[in-house]
Amino acid sequence: MIFWRQVRELTIASLKSRYRKTVAGFLWVILNPLMQYSVQAMVFGSFLRINIERYPIFLLSGLLPWIFMTSTLEMSCSLLVTSRDFLKAYRVSGLVLFFSQVLDNLINFMAAFLTVLIPLTILGHVPWAGLLFVPLAMIPLALFAAGTAVLLGTTHVFFRDTRFILQFVLSISYFVTPIFYGIQLVPEQLRWVIYLNPLYALILPFRDALYLEDYNAFFGHWLVAMGIGTTAAVAGWTFWKARRTAVYLHV
Repeated sequence: MIFWRQVRELTIASLKSRYRKTVAGFLWVILNPLMQYSVQAMVFGSFLRINIERYPIFLLSGLLPWIFMTSTLEMSCSLLVTSRDFLKAYRVSGLVLFFSQVLDNLINFMAAFLTVLIPLTILGHVPWAGLLFVPLAMIPLALFAAGTAVLLGTTHVFFRDTRFILQFVLSISYFVTPIFYGIQLVPEQLRWVIYLNPLYALILPFRDALYLEDYNAFFGHWLVAMGIGTTAAVAGWTFWKARRTAVYLHV
């Protein structure tokens, strides 16, 4: 199919061009998430001593999906505007750009994830059975990221404050999403805020598989996450269909 061939070729071209003439090359793909993970594992696990068993794998199950999701949204928000010359020069759907960005970040996520597993394997913290469920957990996460990226990127064409609002929302969401802390630390009367947070629902399958190793809970949480991801994907597609003609006129 032409659409997916364009997505694949654009993703490959993006990966090649981004790290051309760099010393570390593909290392830069994993450096940022690896440093974030290492620093937070040290600060919250060793310095502040959050009382959670096997904290490194607990943090891994929340932080890396979060980085994938937030980096995809931040990079996609102004994608149509920054790629206006490309869109005008070639007959390429704007959706190709969004899907290529999601796929690009998905490759980065897997590279960082596998790299973090190396020291965790040495420490004996890796739940090997749970790793089999990670690709399944990525499906709703990728759907949500793609759908939301299309919504934000399309909106940004008409309302340039969108990226500033996104940065503000994500910075707050990081602290109200149990990534580096457990939900048991949240007072019971305030936990409804966490339960209404769709980002937390998308991370839960990773935590079930990698940390809790509770595969019965995994499938229940995965269905909820799939509902959220599918809703975001449909919303993004519907909004794009309604606004795509205006997008090409205003971009």
